[in-house]
Amino acid sequence: MSTDSLDDAPIVTARCSEELPPTSSERIAWYRLVVLSVGVASGRALFSANRSFFNVSPDDPAALGMARWISGTGPWHMFDVSTWRPGYSTLLAPLFWLTDGSEQLIRGALFLNAIIGGISASILALLVLRLTDLGPTAALVVAAAIALAPSSLSASANVWSESLVTLCFLCTCWYVFEFYEHLRSRSGTLAVLWSSIGMTVHARLLPLWATVAVIVVGRAFLERRRLAGLLAAWAVVGFAASTAYADFVVERVWAEPGDTNTLGAVARQLGKPLAVLDAAIGQVWYQLVSTLMLFGVGVYLLIRAAIRGAPAGPSTTHARLLLALTLPLVGLSIVFAAERGRPDQWIYGRYNDAVVWPVLGVALGRLLTTAGGSRRALIILTT
Repeated sequence: MSTDSLDDAPIVTARCSEELPPTSSERIAWYRLVVLSVGVASGRALFSANRSFFNVSPDDPAALGMARWISGTGPWHMFDVSTWRPGYSTLLAPLFWLTDGSEQLIRGALFLNAIIGGISASILALLVLRLTDLGPTAALVVAAAIALAPSSLSASANVWSESLVTLCFLCTCWYVFEFYEHLRSRSGTLAVLWSSIGMTVHARLLPLWATVAVIVVGRAFLERRRLAGLLAAWAVVGFAASTAYADFVVERVWAEPGDTNTLGAVARQLGKPLAVLDAAIGQVWYQLVSTLMLFGVGVYLLIRAAIRGAPAGPSTTHARLLLALTLPLVGLSIVFAAERGRPDQWIYGRYNDAVVWPVLGVALGRLLTTAGGSRRALIILTT
C-alpha cells in the first residue's frame, strides 16, 4: 500500500494482505481534505453562532472549571457532582488567557468544537475510502453529510468533549487498520497513543484503549514478539499517564467528587439486567430513527462481512476490527444509561453519536454503489 502522509496519516486506500482483497488505489488530494475540513468547520460554527442563550448541563461547568485551573488563571471548585476527565479541558485552557467573559468562553469553546469537527470529517473521508468502494469525491460527500448531520451537530452546540472523542476514535481506527495490515511499529504506537488520549478526554473510551491494546499487542505477538513487548509497554505508559493526569486535575478541582461516572458505578449497573435491556432498546431505537435506518444497515453489512465476507464494502478483517472497536463503546453507553433518572437517558444517543460515524459511512457507501441505492442514499443525504 502506498501512502501520502504526514505522521503516517494515509491518503491512499488499499488492502494489501492476502486477507484484504485489492481495492481502489485512488487518493484524496490533501487540498480537498483541507476544503472539506474548512467547509464542515464553517457549517458547524454557523450552526452555533446565532445562540442568544446557552443550555448548561453539569458537563459544561466541569469542562470550563478544569480548563480554568489548568490555565493557571484561578481556581474553580466543583462540589458534590460527578467527575470528568481533563483532556478536552486542556485544549480549552488557552481561552482563559484571552478572556474571562462567560459568553466569550462558551463561544470560543463552540468554535473549537467546530474546528475539531472539520478535522474529524477529513479523517472520516479517508476511512470511508478505505472501507467502501466509493471514489474520492463520493467519500468526501459522505463524510461531510455525516459530520453535518443533526446527531453530529450537537457536539458543536454544547461545551462537551464529544467532538474530541470522535476525533480520537477515528484516528485510533485508522492507525489500528494501518498496523493490522502492515505491522509498522509507528502505526501501532500511534494507535495506542490515540486511544490513551481518548481515555484522557472521556472515561467511556477506556474500553477503546483496552481493545486497541489487545489488538495491536496480539497482532504483533504472532510475528514480532519484541514489537509486541514494546507496544504493551506503551499501552501501560499511556494508561498510567492518562490516569495520573486525570487524578491530578480532579483532586485539585473537585471538593466533593461524585461517583456517577466512575467504573465502579457503571459496573453496579450490570446487576440490573432488565434496566440494561430497556436502555439497549431505547438506544438502538434512537440510532435507527436519528440516522434514517443507516445505523442498522451499517451494522448488518459489517456483521455480514465479518462472518462470511462480502463482494463489496469492507473486507472481513476491516469489518471485524471496526466492530471490535465500536461495539464495546456502544455497550458501555447502554450500561451507563440503565435505570437513570433523566427521561432523555431512556433513549440516550449522545455517547454513541460520537463513535458511529464509520458505521454510517459503510452504510452510505453501500447504498451509493448498488443498483437503485444511489437514489435512496440521495434521499437520505438531503433529508
